Amino acid sequence: MHDNLINCILFKGLFAPNIEDLLSQVFHKQKSYQAGDILVYQDDKADFLMIVLEGTVRGEMNDYSGKTIVIEEIESGRPLAPAFIFGKDNKFPVNVVAQTDVKVMILPKDSLIKLLQKNERVLNNFLNIISNR
Repeated sequence: MHDNLINCILFKGLFAPNIEDLLSQVFHKQKSYQAGDILVYQDDKADFLMIVLEGTVRGEMNDYSGKTIVIEEIESGRPLAPAFIFGKDNKFPVNVVAQTDVKVMILPKDSLIKLLQKNERVLNNFLNIISNR
C-alpha cells in the first residue's frame, strides 16, 4: 500500500521508507470499493482523511430536479475533502462515488494530527493542499 503513497501529494518529497516509518506510528487502514459504490455521503461527518491509493472517485451532488451533477474527479494520490476535516462544520460537501474499483487509505483525524506533528514536510504539504483549493 505505501508504495502507492510515493505519488501522493501529502507525502511529496518523501521516500517509501520514510512514509512507511511515519505510517507505522499512527493508526490507519485500507479499504476497497467497487465501481459504483458510495464511499461517503454528502453531510457525513468528515472526521478522517481519505486518500485515493488506486482508481478514481468522483464528487457528485443532486440538483433540485434530482439530476446528478459531477463536481470533481479525484485520481489516485489525492486526498478527499482535506480542508473539511478541521472545519467548524466538518461534513463532506458531496457524495463520493467510486468511478472505478478503488482502494483508499483512511486516517482518523487524531492520526492525521500526529502525522502532521511528526513530519514538517507532511505538515507543509497538507497546508499547501488546503491553501491552494
